[in-house]
Amino acid sequence: MTKNSTRAVRREPPKPIDIYVGKVLRSFRKKAGMSQGELGKRLGEGDSYRDSLTYQQIQNYENGLNKISGGTLYQLSQIFDIEINAFFNGFKNSDEAQPEYLIMQKLRSITNQGEKDDLRDKMLLLISESQKRTY
Repeated sequence: MTKNSTRAVRREPPKPIDIYVGKVLRSFRKKAGMSQGELGKRLGEGDSYRDSLTYQQIQNYENGLNKISGGTLYQLSQIFDIEINAFFNGFKNSDEAQPEYLIMQKLRSITNQGEKDDLRDKMLLLISESQKRTY
């Protein structure tokens, strides 16, 4: 591999628990009347290790595309004044997240090339947005 070449990073499809926690996060954020950008700023406050998060990062959390660390879950529980376990209440071994998980897994296998990452992410976002409207 040459110095200027890049390797496509293969992303693992989101796990059902990540999709579920993301949905719960979205619910708490909306109940609090916060935008994704506002929540990102709040997560950056008082954290000497990072600046505020972008709305895209919050969006990725909410769609289950990025996993939420234990430290971030703790911060979120403080922001929303809830117990950490509130993010997991009602999760039953992937039952609720299963259809989205299977769709995302299939899309990731179809569009696994680096140059198609943007298209794949847009498709995943579109599917996620359509799922929100059906609930």
